[in-house]
Amino acid sequence: MPVVSSVGTIGKMAVDGVNIYWTEAGVDGRLLKAELASGAETILASGLNNASRLAIDATSVYWTEVGAVKKVGINDGVVTTLASGLSSPFDIAVVGTNVYWTEANASGAIKKIGVDGGVITSLVSAVNNPTFMAVDGSDVYWTTAGTKTLNKIGVNGGAVSTLATELS
Repeated sequence: MPVVSSVGTIGKMAVDGVNIYWTEAGVDGRLLKAELASGAETILASGLNNASRLAIDATSVYWTEVGAVKKVGINDGVVTTLASGLSSPFDIAVVGTNVYWTEANASGAIKKIGVDGGVITSLVSAVNNPTFMAVDGSDVYWTTAGTKTLNKIGVNGGAVSTLATELS
């Protein structure tokens, strides 16, 4: 028996051991969750504008969509815009009290903001198409489609280190 009955085009998924979360792509997309045990579905948010990636913590689901980074409570369905007016936000990660994302374009950036909003901090800018990312407790790692490198920078900024080049 399937966990969920039907879905649209899935953009990205995350799981926390109790629920699976996913975005449905499109200009009127949705963010949904389903209980792993029962398959019971809940729409957490609708009207998403081409949601790209998502990340979760113990209380919220965070996602990027055209021009914005947003979050919704796992249990309350209240959508909060954390950052807007962004240039091509793509991948996203949440670690501790911060949300990190890539702005994937020719003059891209790696940025962060608190999980409750606040001031956007640019960790590095003028990056040629940063795409995928991962964050641990001390560093942010990302790949660039433009220069085909794997890089890292501290979660509070600092010097960029290139870890690998000529990625295919």
